Formats: sequence, structure tokens, C-alpha cells
Amino acid sequence: MNTLIAVDDGLTNGNYNWADVWFLVAAIAAVLATVAYLVNPADVPNTTTPPSRYYRYTHWAAALVAFAIASIAFAWFLL
Repeated sequence: MNTLIAVDDGLTNGNYNWADVWFLVAAIAAVLATVAYLVNPADVPNTTTPPSRYYRYTHWAAALVAFAIASIAFAWFLL
């Protein structure tokens, strides 16, 4: 069976297994990594502006991307 068909079958029919759960965890981690990376205050040209309150999450972007990749690999292993 094709891997993508197996994932789509579980998500569309409500027949979830652990692989589907890990794919969803990977998607959430990827979205959080994107948000954490985009709020980087270093891109603001005005240096007198105080850093955003979300600045403390920027350094977690790389860790979230690594977690998303590891989650995808683990989900493929479970399939």
C-alpha cells in the first residue's frame, strides 16, 4: 500500500492510528516553528523598539523543525 494513501485513509475516514497521530504532531510542530521564526525582532529596522514578547520563542524554531522531522520519520516507521 502506498504510504500517502494509508495516511489519507486514516484522516478522511476517522480511522486514526498512531501514525496519523504522529503526522498531526509533526504538522503542529512545523506550524509552531514557522510562527516562532517569523516573530524574530531582529528583522525590525528600528533598533530602539523593544523586542517582542514572543522573542523568547524564536530560538525554539530549529528544535521544533527537528521535532517535526523526527515525528514524520517515526510516523513512517509506524506505517
